Amino acid sequence: MTDPIITFHWTGREMVPLGRCVDAAAEAFEPREQYRMVVSHVRSWKTHAHFFAAVHEAWMNLPEDIASMPWAQTDEHLRKYALIKTRWNTVTARVCMFKTEALRTAGHIRSKSTFSLVVVEGKSVLEFEPRSQSYPAMSADEFQQSKEDVLGFLEELLGVEPGTLSTTKR
Repeated sequence: MTDPIITFHWTGREMVPLGRCVDAAAEAFEPREQYRMVVSHVRSWKTHAHFFAAVHEAWMNLPEDIASMPWAQTDEHLRKYALIKTRWNTVTARVCMFKTEALRTAGHIRSKSTFSLVVVEGKSVLEFEPRSQSYPAMSADEFQQSKEDVLGFLEELLGVEPGTLSTTKR
C-alpha cells in the first residue's frame, strides 16, 4: 500500500490538513510522533486548465493531413502523443525470439493500449507510454516543464511562432 497524499495548509505556526484530508491524516499519523516532510508544491488549477485549453486549441487547428493521423483522433490522443514525442514517457522493451513474434507482440500491445506508441525494431518491441500529468503523478515543476515541452512541440507541429499556445485564453 502506498502512503496517502495529504495536503496541508501552513498557518504560520503549524501544518493543518485540509478538510478533505483530515481523516487520512488521523489514520496516517500518531499524536506526538515526529515525521519528516518532503515539500511538494501543488500546481495551480489555473496553469492546469490553461494547458488543457491550449492543447485543445492546437487540436482544433490541426491541418487535415495531421488531423487524420491515429494519434490526433482527440485532443487527449494528441496530448499523450506529444508527451511521448517530448520524452515525457516510460519505455518498456521486449525482446522476442523471432521477428514474427515481435510483430505479433506489437499487435497485441496496440490492441490493449489506447495511447502507447509501439515500435518494432528487428526482434525487439518498444512500448512508449505517456506519463500521467495528474496532480499526484507530477510535481509542479515537472508539470510546468512538460507543459512547456508539449506546447513547444505542438507549436512546431502547427508551424506557428513559439509562445503562441502559451497565450491561449481559456
